Amino acid sequence: MTDLLLEPVVSWPRIMDAGRPYRVSVDLRVAGPLGDWPGEAEEYAFTCVLDGGGAFEVTAVSDASVVVHRFGGSYGPAEFTVVPSPAAAGLWLTIVSPRGLVSRVIELPVAIGGADVGIRYAAPDRSWAEWVATMLESFGYRVAMREEGPAPETPRTVVLLSRHHQPERTEKDDILLAVDTAHVRRPSAIDVTGMTEKQAAEALLGRLGHTAGPGELLLPDTAARYPGNLPVAWNMPLRNAAFTGRDEVLARLREELDRESVVGLLGMGGVGKTQVAIEYAYRHRGDYDVVWWVPAERPESVSASLEELTERLHGGDAADVLRGWAPYRRWLVIYDGADDPAPLDLVGGSRHVIVTSRDTAWGREHHTLTLDVFTPGESVGYLRTNFLRIPEGEASELAYELGDLPLALEAAGGWIAQTAVPVENFLEHLRTRTAEALDLIVPPDYPTTVAKAWDLSLALLRERSPAAMRLLRLTAFFAPAPIPMSFFDSADPAAVAEIERLSLAKVDRENETIQVHRLVQAVVRSQEADDLRHEVDAILLRARDDGDDLESPDAWPRYELFRRHLPNFHDDWAMRELLLERVEYLHARGRNDDALRYGEAWLAHEEPEDVQRLRLTDDLITVRRALGRYGELDERRSVLDRLRDSAGGTHVCTLTAAGGLIADQRARGRYDELVEQSSQLHQQWAETFGENHPRTLTAAEQYAANLRLMGVYAAARDVDARTLERRRKLLGPGHPHTLRSMVQLCDDRRDLGEACADTLLPVFHDYMERLGATHPGTLMAAVSLSASLRAEDRAAEALERIWRFHHTGLNAVAEHAACLHATGQAEAAVGQARILLQELTNWLGIHPVVTVARHNLAVYLKATGAREAASHAAQAADALAHYFGRPHPWTRTTKVLQLPLFA
Repeated sequence: MTDLLLEPVVSWPRIMDAGRPYRVSVDLRVAGPLGDWPGEAEEYAFTCVLDGGGAFEVTAVSDASVVVHRFGGSYGPAEFTVVPSPAAAGLWLTIVSPRGLVSRVIELPVAIGGADVGIRYAAPDRSWAEWVATMLESFGYRVAMREEGPAPETPRTVVLLSRHHQPERTEKDDILLAVDTAHVRRPSAIDVTGMTEKQAAEALLGRLGHTAGPGELLLPDTAARYPGNLPVAWNMPLRNAAFTGRDEVLARLREELDRESVVGLLGMGGVGKTQVAIEYAYRHRGDYDVVWWVPAERPESVSASLEELTERLHGGDAADVLRGWAPYRRWLVIYDGADDPAPLDLVGGSRHVIVTSRDTAWGREHHTLTLDVFTPGESVGYLRTNFLRIPEGEASELAYELGDLPLALEAAGGWIAQTAVPVENFLEHLRTRTAEALDLIVPPDYPTTVAKAWDLSLALLRERSPAAMRLLRLTAFFAPAPIPMSFFDSADPAAVAEIERLSLAKVDRENETIQVHRLVQAVVRSQEADDLRHEVDAILLRARDDGDDLESPDAWPRYELFRRHLPNFHDDWAMRELLLERVEYLHARGRNDDALRYGEAWLAHEEPEDVQRLRLTDDLITVRRALGRYGELDERRSVLDRLRDSAGGTHVCTLTAAGGLIADQRARGRYDELVEQSSQLHQQWAETFGENHPRTLTAAEQYAANLRLMGVYAAARDVDARTLERRRKLLGPGHPHTLRSMVQLCDDRRDLGEACADTLLPVFHDYMERLGATHPGTLMAAVSLSASLRAEDRAAEALERIWRFHHTGLNAVAEHAACLHATGQAEAAVGQARILLQELTNWLGIHPVVTVARHNLAVYLKATGAREAASHAAQAADALAHYFGRPHPWTRTTKVLQLPLFA
């Protein structure tokens, strides 16, 4: 072969920061006449060698070669990642021919830091920003680009103005470049929308003081195309004026196309694949000579579209046009709705190709991006910005019921706006007759209703795999949340793969779950003659027959996946047991608002009272107590009496309710008979179920806590020690009940004057690691640890530890004030104690806990020398004697007391 006359097209940052990675791309094109193509081969590969002289770390992104073909272009650039050192000054590029001969050597100068001109712009205007950057760099300016945010710190800044970027404040010396005057008009801005590339460059360089006279400017051939030159071939559908969000997806799509040339946009029907592709084409049309939209649902529509493109470009064969029509180097071809890759000519290189498809099989051959539904915030913003002036709460409800699916949001928002139907009416229709509601709404520029958006995929699934269709029908009766694959004993992996391939479900192989969108579920259910809920019930009952202890964190991840598929109400006894279990689980995890919501949803159904309904009522009273709603505990005694009548005096649920009643009395400050009552209850549990039964140990824990409250510290210690020993053997050292026993025992020991902070420290760490910082048990351990450190004259350490919790509960607030006092910050302690006393008084009224808070305030006031300390101390002393009796240790102390709040 004879040597080719090649022209390198190199893109690289002229200014870099030491230690940061940058991308360098090298493309080649034939500079001589095409008729002089050497040799018989259709294409030749040239190797690109990038040398940093030891001052750069250089890595080839993929094959460091450029394949040049006979039509004059290439199949895409070679790309490198470079990381400069502080001493870096430039790169050297060497082009090596197929015969191993050096064809070209080019220096690529690089400056470390110190840009001359900054460019400030919004993401949709990146094409303009890149053109400005490469133009200025070709004239010797060092450029720093900044997408959004504050301008780069440079002597001059070019600010791009458009409908996407209209900064309120610019500097006096800023150069304003209006790239979209339909939306932005500022007298001082350069309006480039009607300018040629040369005119725009002259205007921009003129503002920077460039001295070339009119008509004398010689434009270099830069790697960035002038965005003001519209593509010579363009057939894109109209842009969606309501398009919002997806900036991250669009940015990733741009990066992937620069790297891979062919990228598939995958996702379920209605997720917005087509709209993202259209928006990408409009945002980046200035980058391409040719932008062509190909409807790809059927092979004949692909052929017809490419023939039209051929005619538009005055060419002959469509394949030859796609592979390299010489005058046009930059192409974007979008195949929309392609389920079969066979008829598509996916030539890449500098010809970018986007394929939108529901078929995940594209990922086997090409790089893909998978689109998900909107985030809840994006959905609310989309609805309120484009369609409905409604409160955020209504928009959030509508988005939730539509599963944040962009197509459904657009259709529903438009339909509600046009018909003026109240949102609450549409929501009611959507909740009760989902498929019917979806059949009402037709998105703009969409061929059918939302309900029919998945008809093609469902038809294909029925045809390809009846087993997969059967599985999908079953998943339609679960909640629209991840479903463990273990639920389906006989699920064929091929059936799961077929559902995933058609984007009818998301399959998470790492966590082994399958998830179907709520609207797809509604459509599948509407086409289903049989109600498969009874099969789902059977699956759920089998899945919970695993003996998991739901009070152990080890079981929580599995149960979280399980519980989302439980209904709010059921009339089957076994299923109702699962609903009761869910309420108890949520309470055990400290998620009492959720527990109350689910329980009240059940009680809202009118039905005859039975033991299960009474148990639920009892559980919800306990939940309300944990939420501090002490005024809503009166029903407990009545529930206990009805349980005795229905289930018997020694049934588990009856004894549990009796323990709840004792806890209610303590919470409401009625301490008179706590010790005797809790002792008797513990004895009942032990006689009926044995000393080692978990509920017996819970009763023992309650008994010890009441002993400690009434000042009988040694007896409390003995009971807690026995309980801890039994729990360690039965449950293990890391179980939440075992950890709680350790905290209780340390509280006893501290009150007896023993040091126990070092024992509590690993317990606190276990709580943090296993249950998290927000769990009530973790807060209890943090308060106990801090109090123990104070008692051992380690107040500074105590303050440091309790500080992170001092806004998470009233016990922690009280302990924080005590730590402030102990570290000599009496005034700060007084301020916090006053606020605490007021909050407790507003909540509890006349109550022993309020008295303890008043006693502590008196201690802090005395440390400041305040006169009011004596009156607070006197009030507190009388009240403490009334509540606890004269022999109690608290009636004879002037020390800070621990707040006896108990949930």
